[in-house]
This record gives sequence, structure tokens and C-alpha cells, in this order.
Amino acid sequence: MAWNVCQTCSRVLIFKPICMKSFFISLFIAVCANLSVFAQTKFSISYEDTVNVGEPVKIKYIVEDDKEFEITPKPLKIKNSFMELLAGPYTSTNTSFKMDNGKLIRHKSIILEYSFLCSKSGKHLVPSLTVTDSNGNEYSSLEGMSFYVIDDEKNQKKKMVDTDKQKILEIVAVVDKNKISLGDSIKCQIHLFTNLDVVSLNTLKDLEVDNAIRHEIPTDTQKTFKETIYKEMPVKTVLLDEYYLIPLQAGTIKIENASFKALYSEHDPNIDPIEAFFNAKSCRIERDSVLTIKSVYFKVTPKELYNKNINTTAVANTRSSVGIVLDRSSSLFATEDTLRANYYQLENDFMKRFLPNINRNYDLTIFAKHPYKIFKDDLQEYANSIKDSNNDGSAVYDAILSAITDRETGKIDKKSIILLTDGSDNCSRISANTLTNILLENGIRVDVVAFASKIDSVYYVFKDSIDTNGDDIYDDVELRNTLIEHGQNLDNIKEIATATGGVFIQVCNETQLSEAIQQIQNAISFEKRPLKKPAKMFKPDRGMLVKLFKEIYDVSKIPL
Repeated sequence: MAWNVCQTCSRVLIFKPICMKSFFISLFIAVCANLSVFAQTKFSISYEDTVNVGEPVKIKYIVEDDKEFEITPKPLKIKNSFMELLAGPYTSTNTSFKMDNGKLIRHKSIILEYSFLCSKSGKHLVPSLTVTDSNGNEYSSLEGMSFYVIDDEKNQKKKMVDTDKQKILEIVAVVDKNKISLGDSIKCQIHLFTNLDVVSLNTLKDLEVDNAIRHEIPTDTQKTFKETIYKEMPVKTVLLDEYYLIPLQAGTIKIENASFKALYSEHDPNIDPIEAFFNAKSCRIERDSVLTIKSVYFKVTPKELYNKNINTTAVANTRSSVGIVLDRSSSLFATEDTLRANYYQLENDFMKRFLPNINRNYDLTIFAKHPYKIFKDDLQEYANSIKDSNNDGSAVYDAILSAITDRETGKIDKKSIILLTDGSDNCSRISANTLTNILLENGIRVDVVAFASKIDSVYYVFKDSIDTNGDDIYDDVELRNTLIEHGQNLDNIKEIATATGGVFIQVCNETQLSEAIQQIQNAISFEKRPLKKPAKMFKPDRGMLVKLFKEIYDVSKIPL
């Protein structure tokens, strides 16, 4: 949509759209208590002015500026009792560049999309939305804008016919409530909606929730589709993942960044119909698509929970020097074609050559699905413990959090951490950002040796792809063995090391071990400390932080 500026003043900016359809309008208003400082910030609303009864109403709130910014939405002001919030906000960000007087200017827009359902025809008010930027400035949409809901059966049926031709393949995060008190939890479900023949689904990036504790709720490993209605269309749906989320602080919590790679099968339109009739299997083609959930927000109100004198997370009087964290997840046992040894063997060789020369007090934490603090003479016992275990997983962030504490007291007692892993976290209670802030708050450095495994996760295989005899309809055995290039997970580990002043070393084969050992030894000798401070938005409640540390401390006593 194109926009024309029709009026500008020091207090209010008013924009008017060029309408593309007679029934479609957008009105732009920016109202700001401190607009003299942020005169270039623009706030617009986009929506359809006419919809049918029972038809979802999508309203987009758009904030724009020529500088970097972030916003946090406040609860919507819904004044009509016949209007129900279905979903949202779904957040997307667009960035573009333009030339102004020979200068390259970056333009950013953040779009907050909500879906509503109106159960009664007539005129309805567009809910007013207020957002807050990182500096505490508020921006509000104009009140009084409206749209019409009509009861038109013919238009409804026509729309259903048109939408039947659409392809639906979406991942959606759904929370059971939008507002809770500190100390309470919400349930978050990740659903797939589709009208396509999905063969498999691979997790590229796990759900991220900063400043919160995440508890995964076990779901069936064998995913089964159910019939439902989504966007007024008959589709199949399946529950992919389910979590309880417990915030560590009051304010707005953001759920974001989960992404998946879907492989689906469809008929090849270029195949002769007669051939397709007699040989349907060979007339199908496979396509893939990367799916990302839209961000979801919920509000956390403050609440007095615990005795403020609780000091379980205090720094011990005497710190040990180093905590060594060793990955024992099954991905380390994968052997790439370019390697004579798997990554577990490389990790084991590193430890044999490194430990005799460390010259520092240290203790050991191993991890798979959860961390486990061990005594030094227990290391060999757990050398091969997880390869075929039901405890397989990769809780990298939880393991680091466990490693910074004393095994007996639970108090923070480390100056630095050495992490040996293939870099793929998929089941920690906390996010990478939350861990980083805790490390920075306590002045702890993390040095990383990352083994460059390409194997990141396993495909979901749906029952719909299995025939009555239990055989896979699709012959492509590579579905079970596809190598997935490392993405954000490995990057997250690198970012933790960089933020805390540590080194990040990638090891792919035996010849790189000697240099990696030398770099880690140098890092320990220099005892470099983090220079960064925790993010300003990181303000955890002391009681909730104690709760987190206690969880990690308790689970680290359980053998893998």
C-alpha cells in the first residue's frame, strides 16, 4: 500500500492512504506524549472496512521510524462486547533503505497484527492500541475508527469457494492467557495447520522466551493429524510442542523465533492424467518450505512472592577457577564422511590432553537432556552413557547455569566456564539471552570449543505417510538421514562466548585439537573478564531467580 503525507505539525502527524479497493481503508495517526523528541515516528492502522459475520477481522498496527527501535504493546482497548480477540499480536519487522540528500537512510517498520471475531452485525469500533518504546515513550492509535460487519450468506459462500483453492501451511503459537501474575505460568502450544500432504517436519530453531523458565510438556513422538477449521477452511492440524512458561520478572514477555522446515508432497500438474491414474505414486513431487511462528506477547504483573533476604544465588566467599561442561548428547557420536573420529572421540582426546596441564581448580558437569555434576573420577564411567539413553537431548544453557554453582551449596563459585559441545540446544529451561545476562551480572566468562556437527535434529514422521501395513508410502530413505546445517543454535553459543569475553573455537578434525587446547589455556591464563553489562530490560525478581537456580541445582544431582 502506498501512503501520501497530507498534513504535518509539531504535535500530530496525519497520513492518508491511496485506496487500492473501495472497501479497504487505512488511517494513519501518531499521538505521542513526547513527540518533539521522536518527530519521525509514525503510527498507522490497516484494516478492511467491511467483513461478514463469523469472518475473522485482521487489523494491523504499524509503527515506522528512520532509526533503530523496539516496541512493547499494551493491552488493547476493546469497547464492544460482541468483539472477541482471537489471536495476536503477531509481530513482523520490515527494513528498507532510501536516499535523502545523498545520504543512505535506514527505514524500519514494526507490524503488530491482531485477529478478531465479531458475533453480531453492525458498526464496530477499531480497538485502540498503545505501544511503548525502550525509552518509555508511548504512542497510541486514534480512537473512534470503525468498520462494518454484515450478514451476507452469498458473499460468505463465495469466499469459502475462493479460499478452498489456497494452500495452507502455517505454524502458530497459542497461549492459554494473555495476562498473569509473577509466580504463575501460562501454557504455550505450537500447532501446525495445513491442507497439504506433509511428509516430515524438522525443527530448525526452538522456541525462545527470554526472562522466563521453560518447561517442556511431553507430547506423542508419533504425530497424528486431526481435522479442524482454520481461516474458514477445512484443514488438518497437529500439536508439535507444548510448554509451561514461568516468567522471571514482571513486564511484557515475548515468545518468538521457533522455526521449522516442512517437506510436503503434491501431485505433479505436468503429468498426464491417465499416467497419474495408473501410477499415482510416481506422479507426486516433493517440495519444502521454512515456517516461522509469529511473535506472541503476554503481560506479567508484579507480585510479592518470597523473602527478599533469600540469597541462594549469592557468590561464594572462595571461587573455584573453572567449570568444565561436557556434551554427552547423541549428536556427538555422529561420524561425518570427512572424519575418521566422531565428535565424542575428539572431545575425549581434548580432555585427556588438556586436564593434566590446566593448573586450576576445576569441576565437571556433563549434560544431555539435563545437566549432571560429577566427580572427576566419574568421568570415564559416563563416557558412553547417553548414546542409547532415553535421556538424550541437549540442555546447553542449563548445563552452563549448573556449572557456575558449587556442587554442595548451590552458590555461584566460578570465574569461568569451558564448554565442549556441538552447539545445539533443544531443551533448556532458559534462553541464550537470559543465560548471557546472568553470566554478565556475575562476571563469568565462557570459552567454547564447538564441534562442527551438521546433524541438528530429527524429522517428525507423520502417520499419514504410513500405509496399513506399516510401510512408508514414500521411498526416499534420505528423509531419515538428511544432514541439517547448523543455524542459530551454533550462533547462540558463539554470541555467549563473545559477550562474556571468551573465545570461540570450532574444531572439525583431529589436526585442530592442539591449537584449540593452546587457545583455551591462554584464555585461562589471562583470566579475561566480561566488560559488558546485563541488558537494561533484564530485571529478574530475586525470588524467581532463586527458584530457577534451585531447579537447576536439584536436577544436576540426578544421574543421566
